[in-house]
Amino acid sequence: MRIAKLEIADSGTFPVVSMDGESWYSVSEIISDPLLNDVVEILGFEKKYPGRLSGEISAKSGSLKPIEFSLNKCVIPFQPLSYRDFMLYEKNYVDAARGFAKKDLLVV
Repeated sequence: MRIAKLEIADSGTFPVVSMDGESWYSVSEIISDPLLNDVVEILGFEKKYPGRLSGEISAKSGSLKPIEFSLNKCVIPFQPLSYRDFMLYEKNYVDAARGFAKKDLLVV
């Protein structure tokens, strides 16, 4: 299942899901839960109730109206508190790669 958040001029931002990457549906049309308005909340819901969203999509496939994904603006699924670019300098990238490699070797 693919999850994204779209911004539509008239409707604001809301999460959408797709089983195949072609047909996208508004989560609020699938399950009427006001708490499912964020990608993280949808992932938590899917973990708690595995397969329920895909089952609801299959059950309501005739009545759901697909959303034209390419005509709308895709926004990031969460608002980060800060953004740091470690690849600004090559040394940062090399040091980060060494740190990850060292961490992986120690975990064994």
